[in-house]
Amino acid sequence: MTAELPALLTALLLSLLVLVGVASAAVLTARLSLAGRRHGLFEWMTASVLAVGSLACLVALTRLTSTDQQVLVGLAGHGLFAGATAVWSMGLHRSARGVGWAGAEWWLVAAVLLALPVLTLGPVDAGVRALLLAACDVVLLIPGLWVLWRPVENAAQALGSARLLLPLIMLMRLAPAALALQTVVPLSSGWPGPVDPVVAALTLVALVTAMGWSLLLARLDLATRRIKDTASHDSLTGCLNRSTADALLEHQLLLARRSRESVALVLIDIDGFSVVNRRHGRRVGDLVLQTFAEVVRSRLRSSDVFCRLGGEEFAMVLPATDAPGARRLAEDVRAAVLAMEVITPGATVQISISAGLAIAAPDASTSLERLYERAEDALRRAKQYGSNRVEQASVEMVLVSG
Repeated sequence: MTAELPALLTALLLSLLVLVGVASAAVLTARLSLAGRRHGLFEWMTASVLAVGSLACLVALTRLTSTDQQVLVGLAGHGLFAGATAVWSMGLHRSARGVGWAGAEWWLVAAVLLALPVLTLGPVDAGVRALLLAACDVVLLIPGLWVLWRPVENAAQALGSARLLLPLIMLMRLAPAALALQTVVPLSSGWPGPVDPVVAALTLVALVTAMGWSLLLARLDLATRRIKDTASHDSLTGCLNRSTADALLEHQLLLARRSRESVALVLIDIDGFSVVNRRHGRRVGDLVLQTFAEVVRSRLRSSDVFCRLGGEEFAMVLPATDAPGARRLAEDVRAAVLAMEVITPGATVQISISAGLAIAAPDASTSLERLYERAEDALRRAKQYGSNRVEQASVEMVLVSG
């Protein structure tokens, strides 16, 4: 049974690596279908194949008796492992950032691959060689560590486990090689004896497996957040959609009744937007909508709600805002949009807006539907009076029974 233990451990290592590869492929394929992009899929699968090849070389080394064969197989194994580490780090970069490596990382890989034959074939002590080869692998992981610890939008919590596991993996890769130096330089009397390479590899792969699952869960978490954002936000402008804004407005009306404060609803329509689309094309029209949304958001408070109702129609919900305050803000937005310029290769596009304002007064129970009706009436008057203006609902309070 003792003689079979290394074989069992090796089989477990291979099984874990295959599991990581299959799990990576499955989850990242799902990620592909959601985002329409390959977030490191090719790199993750390639790294898994190279790692399996490296472990195969490790198994072969235990059965070879010829020194020349051991040197060649050892060089191949280290090369495959270094390649797997580099490709895995590259996939990590693409997965976290959506882009591949820059030139500096490629130079780093080239330097490590050139150093491998020198370290493997050169007249270097076995313990020192093991430490230097481990250091090469750790160096290849540095770009991945750098990517993980850089700020990633909406990902600090999701990547927390991965940020802790990757340094542990780097330490685990160095520790057995550092212990192997005892055969040359005694480090201290308290250090343990040489670590069994299969056990060390098993521990390392277990950590890599945990790291892989941590990253995959992080990607799923980010994908879930994006799906939720897509369900509640307009994908073009980043504004809330109609259903989400209506729910927030309903909530603000309830709060206003309790706190005895006014709530303002401002409906906005971009004047002549269909002409912009016909004259300049839909791509320019989309750019106009995006720029318009950015200009409006820059004028709002953090408590205000800005949504896209559809097409060129938008709405602002202004909590705790009376009629004069809402009109001032609406006029400020109108003036800012009028001064806005969208510069395209073919032309410079300028737009104007019309706005209709309605107030839910603190001493009235105002329904959502009635508030919309009053704001729409005011918007129609703004259009009738020549556009590029703000009109307020003639009836400021709407009383409903019950």
